[in-house]
Amino acid sequence: MNHFRPFWCLLVISLGLCLPVTQAKIQFDVFPGYEGRFARAGAWYPVAFEIFNDGPSFDGVVEVGDIQSGGYSTHIPIELPANTKKVFTTTLYCPTSGSHLIDARLRDERGKIRDERLGQRLDVGTWESTILAGLPGAFSGMPAFPDFGRTTEDFPLLAPRLTPEFFPDNPLALEALNSLYLNTATALKLKEPQIDALLAWLHGGGHLIVAVDQPGDLNALTWLRLELPAKVTDGANIHAGRDFEKWVQGIEGSPLVGSYGYGSPSTPVAAEEVASPPVKAPIVRRNRINGGSSGTRPAPSTARPNQPTTPDQTVKGDAYSSITPDAAFVASEIPVYGLKMNLGRTLLEVVTNGVSMPLIVTQTRDRGRVTLLAFNPEREPIKSWKSRPWFWARLAGVPGTILSRNQSLRFGGRSLDGVFGAMIETRQVRKLPIGALLVLLLGYLVVIGPFDRWVLQKINRPMLTWVTFPGYVVFFSGLIYFIGWKLRAGKAEWNEFHVVDMLPQARDASAAFRGRTFASLYSPGNTSYPVGLDLPTGVVRPESRGLFEAGTVTPKKTVITQKATKLTTDLSVDIWTSQLNIFEWLDYATVPLTSKWDPVSRQLHLENVSSLDVKALWAVVHGKVYTLSGLASHRSSDFDLVETNAMPLAEFMAAREGDMSAAVNLRNQAFGGNERTHIDAWPETGIAASFSALLAANPEEGRGFVSTPGMDLSPLMRRGDAIIFAWMPDTSFIHPISQFKTPRFQKNTLLRWSLPPLTPPSTP
Repeated sequence: MNHFRPFWCLLVISLGLCLPVTQAKIQFDVFPGYEGRFARAGAWYPVAFEIFNDGPSFDGVVEVGDIQSGGYSTHIPIELPANTKKVFTTTLYCPTSGSHLIDARLRDERGKIRDERLGQRLDVGTWESTILAGLPGAFSGMPAFPDFGRTTEDFPLLAPRLTPEFFPDNPLALEALNSLYLNTATALKLKEPQIDALLAWLHGGGHLIVAVDQPGDLNALTWLRLELPAKVTDGANIHAGRDFEKWVQGIEGSPLVGSYGYGSPSTPVAAEEVASPPVKAPIVRRNRINGGSSGTRPAPSTARPNQPTTPDQTVKGDAYSSITPDAAFVASEIPVYGLKMNLGRTLLEVVTNGVSMPLIVTQTRDRGRVTLLAFNPEREPIKSWKSRPWFWARLAGVPGTILSRNQSLRFGGRSLDGVFGAMIETRQVRKLPIGALLVLLLGYLVVIGPFDRWVLQKINRPMLTWVTFPGYVVFFSGLIYFIGWKLRAGKAEWNEFHVVDMLPQARDASAAFRGRTFASLYSPGNTSYPVGLDLPTGVVRPESRGLFEAGTVTPKKTVITQKATKLTTDLSVDIWTSQLNIFEWLDYATVPLTSKWDPVSRQLHLENVSSLDVKALWAVVHGKVYTLSGLASHRSSDFDLVETNAMPLAEFMAAREGDMSAAVNLRNQAFGGNERTHIDAWPETGIAASFSALLAANPEEGRGFVSTPGMDLSPLMRRGDAIIFAWMPDTSFIHPISQFKTPRFQKNTLLRWSLPPLTPPSTP
């Protein structure tokens, strides 16, 4: 029997090889947008992935983007060990309104598709949408907005729920949010990269609303405690329902706090409105003993004012004033915590037994704001309060006219990308005028028609048309090629325009730099050019045309490889054409310029502590533009902002609006004249683009220009900040993006930062 043992072994092995092999199941879940379904037009949004590999280990690549129709797609290398789950997020750009579809695939190291999710739809809110995201302590504690019978395409109010597991670690993915509600019970679950992203979003212009679940939570949340405008103490139960109702209704001068910065496209305002300093709203103090009013008092003089009330927010008889009080809520006791104020501003307070108790306080943090609630809105009786959706709308700064049914829908919206493209696009390309094109076409028709017939009749050889006609075609084809070569041939060219916001923060580095790099590439041949962004927080997108046009200028299919600390891609540009790409990033470095602003003496002190020269400076204060001199490296100077040397911002904008509009309209046309297709006043146009909301002062005219959140600085000017612009040619704050050499190259930086009208508050 031993002689048959090898035979049986071979038989068993053969049968095993013939049996079908069952591949391990891959769990590949994709959650695009906020709550897996929402995004904002003209802004970035997160895409979360959850992958579980219940099989052998392999190295994979996640592909995500609008893959089916070409364009840009992001590839994320990932290691998938056996029996492991990976959760991570990336960031994509939503170019237009309506709906947005994305595809996602998981490939292994051999390029085989292991799983895919195709055609996932996102509901895209309008550019003016108010998005209040929530990290509640419980699912039932999510903020909600009133249902006022409007469609999602028309000024929607969105309140998506976020989870700690899928919370983005890239602050750019949070920029579309107007506000973020955070319960301290959930804040304990956030990881360090997520905390860094949240703080960067806050200081960059976000509105963080904090509710304390338990005062002891703050002992483990040092990062959050340092941002709060007050210290939380022991609690008590009080009757304050009537005060809540009146605050929501806006009765007796209760202040309405608007939002600004990231995710808050500014409502266009008239030119005369931006010239006035902000007015502080009074605070209502209610006496809980006799139920009467103890009068009004101004906000503390040491507080940094928030965004002033806009015209839409002060209209009497708006939707808030028509709210019916909830009798049961008014009669209930509300559990509240004590707040020991630092330098914050009180929005709502009551007086109990002669003692003032703040209930809602707020404080600016650089461009953003933190609002602290002395109560937990997820608990009774606020949880069952009938006016609770209106409370969240009021807290998020939603104007009452938006909540009414007669607000008209805005239209239009050209992208600011075209303005920067008109500045840095190569001058080597010239367009053929329409007249010359018509003359060339007419000449071609005359030659192949009457002229050819006349020549053949002269020589009495009509059959030679089989020879002459192809000859004419070859001749005119060569002529057209020669004309195109004369108009467009040149050398490879790479131009960069950096718009960089400096945001001083209390961390290891002296400041955060939020950059937008507009890069234009001209190619004299059909080739690819390697580029890269050597930063952990960086993204790239194609040029956007606007909200109601074709979305983006679709380039050739471009694959972006996104790793932990670097982004790389190859840009393919057709011969004799140029292409604009926008790199958006966040980095930390030392402050190159320090500044102090005294609004009383109207004196601005600037010191250049870097080795870079500043060629020109501008200051925009209360709707006026002051042109200052340059500042050499390691020099300081005092500038007196004299009214006689100021230009109204409206006049400054009007002088450039025509060129900006014409350049955007003409630069994407293949034919036409070369007049007004380029913009040469780079720093001045960059300043005008920084107040794009003022380019459509009449709401009936629709939107003028739109941009990604945070690009427009009009909200900062309206709250009273002094905004400084520094023009630094031949300068870049980041490592070179282009990984190739070009005969033609230039880089310029417009540095922007703002100074509050009063001394910034100290950290509690």
